[in-house]
This record gives sequence, C-alpha cells and structure tokens, in this order.
Amino acid sequence: MNYEEFKAKVLDRLKEDFPEGEIVVRKVLKNNDQCMEALTIREGDDNISPTLYLDQIYPAVEAGQEFEEAYLNLKEAYRQNRVEGSVDVSFIEDYQNVKDNVIYDLVSLDKNMKLLEDVPYDTYLDLAIVYRVLLKINDKGGSTMLIHNEHLKMWGICQEELRKDAIKNTPHLLPPVIENLSNLLMGMAEDMGQGDAELPELPMYVLTNETHMNGAGCILYHDVLKDFADEMEEDLYILPSSIHEVLLVPASVGTDLSALSELVEEVNDKEVEDAEILSGHAYFYSRQKGQVLS
Repeated sequence: MNYEEFKAKVLDRLKEDFPEGEIVVRKVLKNNDQCMEALTIREGDDNISPTLYLDQIYPAVEAGQEFEEAYLNLKEAYRQNRVEGSVDVSFIEDYQNVKDNVIYDLVSLDKNMKLLEDVPYDTYLDLAIVYRVLLKINDKGGSTMLIHNEHLKMWGICQEELRKDAIKNTPHLLPPVIENLSNLLMGMAEDMGQGDAELPELPMYVLTNETHMNGAGCILYHDVLKDFADEMEEDLYILPSSIHEVLLVPASVGTDLSALSELVEEVNDKEVEDAEILSGHAYFYSRQKGQVLS
C-alpha cells in the first residue's frame, strides 16, 4: 500500500465513522521546512480539533503494521486529544493574556529559510531562536503555538518585547534537566522490562527541559552551561542530538570537534527524523570565554 492509497483508505474509514464530521487534510509547513499533511476532524459545535499528521502514521504501515491497527491508533489519538464543544479562542488576540506564556526554542537556521520568512526570530550562532505561546503542559509534554509576524501586528508589540518576555518565562516554565546518559538508558531499559541491565557510566550528559520537548533551547538559559562546566571543572562539547535535547561531553574525553561533528552527522542520517534535526555539527563551550563556539 503506497502513501496515497493509505490516505484514501483512512479518509474513507473516517467518513464512515464520522458521517456528520468535517474531515480536512491540508498541507502544513513544519520545522526544517518539512511540508506535512495534517488531518483534522470536527464534530458538532467543535471549533478546534487536534492535528494528526498522516506522514507520521504511514511509515509504520509501510514497515508492516496492519492498517487496522494504525487506523485505530489514529482514532484513539483523536479521541484522547479532542476538546468537545466551542472554545473561546479570542484570548489569543490580546497580548496581555499570553505574555506570561511566551517561550523560545532553537531550530536550524539554514533548514528553515521558508518558515522563517513568516515568523519573528533571532539568530544564535548558525541557529535560529523562534518564539511560541505555551498553551498547556501535561504528562505527555507541552502544547504550543508558533508565533508568526501577523501575531506581532495583531498584538501591537515589537520583537524586543517578545524577546524579553520569552527570556524571562522560558527557564521558569520549562526548567532545565541534566542527566547522565547512562542513567537515562537504564531508565529506558527498566521501562522495557530489562531492569537488570547494567551499563557503564558514559561521560555524556543529556540537557533538556522537564517536558523533554524542544529542550535544546536550554543551552540559552542563563548560567546553565557555566554552572555545569564549573561542576565538571572543564570545558564542554555540545552535541545537538535533536531539537529536543543536546548532549554535553566533558572536553577531557580527548576527542575533537571534527570527530564529534562526524558523529552528529551520522546520527542525523540514521536516527533523527528530518523535522527534528537541529544542526549538523558539534559546538564547544569555553569556560574561559563563557560562551558557545561553533
């Protein structure tokens, strides 16, 4: 079953299961200028609906998952995230209602040239800082709205005000978390029922936020890198493993930026989804200079 056949079959089933619903598939520009097909279902008086991405569901079917299982998973995701009834979304029109929830995160600069035409952003090294409104946080992560240039016009604010609020809010709303990679892998092994697994302590540390979503921006938090480098008493290599987290490696491991950059490229090619790639090379944090170098 190719993708177009899969999409057609999904839509046919949805029309059977939601005969009165409004079912829409549209193209959406996501991170790294990835154009994805977004599916929404609206029932009754619903004026908002969870967005489901068919492009993210199809690979499992392509790899051998039964269509029926994939379809039921899609329906369950919709049911779990559906907000029933009409929701007043006019609060978003007044900046005072959202200013305390404005946050930032990091994305690739060169991979988002099209997206960045429509959003306010600042540059950091060869990366871009974009701004969002944090709508909610739960045990599954956070829900955000990307801020576009049209929002600044609607709110009547300048980018400097947006930037100041994001710098103040982000570390507070999304506190940083640093964990040894070995401990993280041990936790994953326990979750998979392999609690007896023993791993050597790796000289790598994962830096992200408490939601583990879009956590690479934690490298921008005031003194986070400085405090950790001071604790290690050495400089750090920074490996951008994805937009969700970075790996911190003490410089005493004895490698260099070029070797680590090759590792980043290899992991990007084999393990990271295109929409989640942050950068193709490693960075270096200098304690003496107190800054990140590329």
